[in-house]
Amino acid sequence: MISLRQSMLNTKDTKHVLSKVEGSTKFRTLVVRTFRVLRDLRDLRGESSISFGCALVVFGALLLPAIGNAQPLCVRVLNDNGIEHSVPVRLGSTLRLSFRHSIYGSHVEEVFTLRRDGFELIQLRYGEARLVEFYGHENAKHENAVWVVSPTPTIFPSLNISLSDDASMSLHFDHLGDSKPFMIQPGSALRLSVASCKSRANG
Repeated sequence: MISLRQSMLNTKDTKHVLSKVEGSTKFRTLVVRTFRVLRDLRDLRGESSISFGCALVVFGALLLPAIGNAQPLCVRVLNDNGIEHSVPVRLGSTLRLSFRHSIYGSHVEEVFTLRRDGFELIQLRYGEARLVEFYGHENAKHENAVWVVSPTPTIFPSLNISLSDDASMSLHFDHLGDSKPFMIQPGSALRLSVASCKSRANG
């Protein structure tokens, strides 16, 4: 059974609402600036070869990314019992998977950046140097008593996590600040994916 804080699973969470308001304000500001660009280009029509049609292309190029970024995202957590939860997240924020190595018992952490198309692995952190060799890495930096590997960024459309009966793992969503991590209990199986909050099955 997954132990998740109910307050963080509510898509009406205060932080999430503030994030949506901030995104809406930035979107309106971009629209105003874009129309100013269109006006200036229109005034130049008689003095240059720039057509109003080109101005519309500029408008579309500026507007479409803003529309995409304005849509709220969630990490959908589906457990082995078919129960689904959604955690509001920000595009580009960080997810960390933290656990103990099954053989050596030392700390391992996998760091991902949240993208619209999945989870981008950007860093691996090990509590011992021998784990660097164990996992087949050739280079690592020793920083603050941790061995850090920066692999070639790789995007995973989803993360499938399966724990043995004597293992546990925690999920840390860095944008949630001082909130407690989400604990995954021993013997659990989870599937994590990034999707629009509106498309989730349960909240």
